[in-house]
Amino acid sequence: MRNFLLFLAHITGLLKFYRYLNRKNITIILLHGVVNHKKPKVYEPLRSQLSLEDFHSSLDLIAEYYNFISMDHAVRIIKGEEKWQPYSVVLTFDDGYRNNLTEAAPILQKMNIPLTIYLTTGLITRREPMWVDRMDYSFKQLTSPNLTFQLSNHKLSLSGKTLEQKASSFKQFRNQAKRIACNDYEFQFFMQETNKELEQLAKARLVDIWEKDDFSVLLNADEVRAFKSATYGSHTVNHSRVSLLNSAEILEELKNSKQEVEAWTENQCHHFAYPDGRHDRKSQSLVAKAGYLSAATADEGLNKPGCDPYTLKRISFPIVHSKHDLLARMCGFSILLSRTKTRTLAIVRNIRP
Repeated sequence: MRNFLLFLAHITGLLKFYRYLNRKNITIILLHGVVNHKKPKVYEPLRSQLSLEDFHSSLDLIAEYYNFISMDHAVRIIKGEEKWQPYSVVLTFDDGYRNNLTEAAPILQKMNIPLTIYLTTGLITRREPMWVDRMDYSFKQLTSPNLTFQLSNHKLSLSGKTLEQKASSFKQFRNQAKRIACNDYEFQFFMQETNKELEQLAKARLVDIWEKDDFSVLLNADEVRAFKSATYGSHTVNHSRVSLLNSAEILEELKNSKQEVEAWTENQCHHFAYPDGRHDRKSQSLVAKAGYLSAATADEGLNKPGCDPYTLKRISFPIVHSKHDLLARMCGFSILLSRTKTRTLAIVRNIRP
């Protein structure tokens, strides 16, 4: 049904008109990593991966209809310091994976596309994998696991006999865990202990093969220093969900990560991205107080000139299925369709006898 509606919007000119209406709005794209499937792999993760081929083909099509600008340029437009330019898009990567530079950056440089990378400085300094990557690796090694954990009075489980079942269970575990509004230090401790237990059961640790793994390894400080073409922002020290910390803890995460990025790059760190996209008014005001000029969320949508620079919306990277599908995602028409569907279903449920 969705594809039919998009095709209908395309042939009737509705999609083109909606795109024109949103020509002043800035589209910010959210990614994490890009994987070259032609290279030998240390292991195949349970989570889906964006291939280099899909990344390149989508960029080619986006570049036909949109103008790539830097995050610095976008924020100046949003603040009214520069005139808007139609159909602007910004490309951002969260966490700071090495493949951002080894795989994505060469393509972006050839296409003259600015790149923004939000670095999780503490994990980079400690050479420590993201908790989600550690868990992906060790959980996959287990044979027919059926495990239950408890986080802040919420039960979470990991199970599955086949890879498909494990992938589904792991996705559900991640989504449920991220929705639990416990203090982030409690969350981080839970993930550390859970990963230790899984690694002991599997007799396998990602950290042992991490530096050889193109999917999960993070950049190191020397690589950041050497690659001057990217704009580097902060993603906190410990990938902390800042809205679930107190004010002093938030400021410590914000200031320490900012200082680390500035020491590595010898440039001002102006931009921030909320880990897991979680934010509230307190964290927004503290981001500004810490000296950042912008903060990116994971809230889906576009950004109008004059909007709040500390609640910037983003869209997930649109993999090409068709030209009208990609344009619908880029201009926000897909979001409109999704919200219309949700509201319609809610109305139908309310009027049922």
